[in-house]
This record gives sequence, structure tokens and C-alpha cells, in this order.
Amino acid sequence: MRLWDVATGKELRSLKGHSGVLALAFSPDGRTLATAGMTPVIRLWELFTGKERTQFVGHHGVVLCLSFSTDGRALASGGGDTTALVWDVSGRVAGRRPAALTPAALALAWQDLLDADAAKAGRAVWALALSPEQAVPFLREHLRPTAAVDARRVAKLLADLDSDRFAVRERATNELAKLGPGVVPQLRKALAGRVSTEASRRLNRLLEKLQGPEVLAEQGRELRAVEALEHIGTAEARQVLEALAKGAPEPELTKEAKASLERLRRRPPPAP
Repeated sequence: MRLWDVATGKELRSLKGHSGVLALAFSPDGRTLATAGMTPVIRLWELFTGKERTQFVGHHGVVLCLSFSTDGRALASGGGDTTALVWDVSGRVAGRRPAALTPAALALAWQDLLDADAAKAGRAVWALALSPEQAVPFLREHLRPTAAVDARRVAKLLADLDSDRFAVRERATNELAKLGPGVVPQLRKALAGRVSTEASRRLNRLLEKLQGPEVLAEQGRELRAVEALEHIGTAEARQVLEALAKGAPEPELTKEAKASLERLRRRPPPAP
């Protein structure tokens, strides 16, 4: 199944492994898609990776409709077997309060947020979300707003990529790399303009490095941590999101924190 941007017509994600889809539903935060159809299997997808997080099976036959609860913690499904079922997306056993996370469990959850396995990472998101008293201080210590880059310095370094001196070009390349993913928008803009073959080669090399698997995995961990904070939704969690939202405007971490805060503003904080 493919997802498209209706504004641009560009394909965003290809979700592999579910055919015959008859029903779908987006979670309130827009990070998860539930799909169902000709078989009893309901699948939940992590949208920014396009990978499956979990499955629910309980209907006898086709599943015709899906709907998330307003807090995203439950999913209702209606089947051709004339039954309606409610699934606990968080994985918590109904009526049971999860045990508080130990320091070792917090460290493990933080590591699992980095994992390429969306199912493992999803369990870590909910482990943190269901232990707010331990998770919020931990995430406050591990998440930092993305620092803004000095536009004038970046412009100077970009110009130095065209220097006649090899040492100057090398130094500019290394300094741009040290600025990290926050400089990616400027690199893309420069590459889209008129640049020399040498500058183009260096810009492409920088983009490849700053958007490599390790960098993208770290960005994924940050976005999953923001997801957990939004699920928590307490005043303390909102304070962490507000700090992240003050980072440089272009990085995804800043954008996601701002979007989470906007959604949280539309609903009252959860009862203590």
C-alpha cells in the first residue's frame, strides 16, 4: 500500500505486507496508521519509517472499519462477523497499572527507541508513556533542542567549497560536517543552485554523511521520544516539549515538538 502527498502528488511511504485493505485510520497524532481488510489481521504502522509496529487478530473474517480513541491509546474495529472489538494500542493489560521503570529499564527503553525494529521501538515508546514519573525527568536529561546554525558562518563555509585552495575547501567541508543535521536545509538549497562540479561533489558527500543510517536512527529516537511525551501529556511533559520547540526551526525534532504541543493544547491535561 502506498501513501501519497495530495498537495504535491509525491509518494511518501510504501507500506509492504498488507494487501486487500478495506479500512484504515490515522492515530490522532498522525504517527501511526491502522489498516485492515480481507483477513482478520489488523496492522499498525509507524509512518515515518513505513514499518509495522504490531498486529491485532480477533475477528472472524473481514474487518470493515477502524477508529482510534481521541488519546490514541485504543483502537476500535468492526468486522463482517457483526462484532466490534476494542484494542489496547499501548499493550497494557486492562485494569493493571504498569510497574515503575527502574533506571536500568529506562536505559533499555532509550536504547530500544534507536532500534530499526519498529515493533521493539513501539514497545519502548509505550513503556515510557505509561511511566510518566520516571520517563519525563529521564527524557528531559536526554533530549536537547537543536541549536540554530549561524547563517553567515554557513554562507562563508559554502563559499569556501569553491576556493582555489584545497586546504580551504577541506576545512570548509569538515566544519560544515561538524555543524550536524541542522545544516542540511542550507546544503540542499546550495546544491539546488548554480554550483561548481567540485562544490557539488562536496555537498553531495556532506548530505550523504549527515543523512546516513546512524544520523537518521538518532533522529528517529528523538521523534519516538517526542511521541512518548505527547502520550504522557502532563504539565511536566509539556515543559520538555516547549523547550524542544524552541530549537532551530528547520529540524524535524523542533517541528514535531511544536506539532505535539498544538495537539495537546486542544485537549485538557490528563487527570493525575
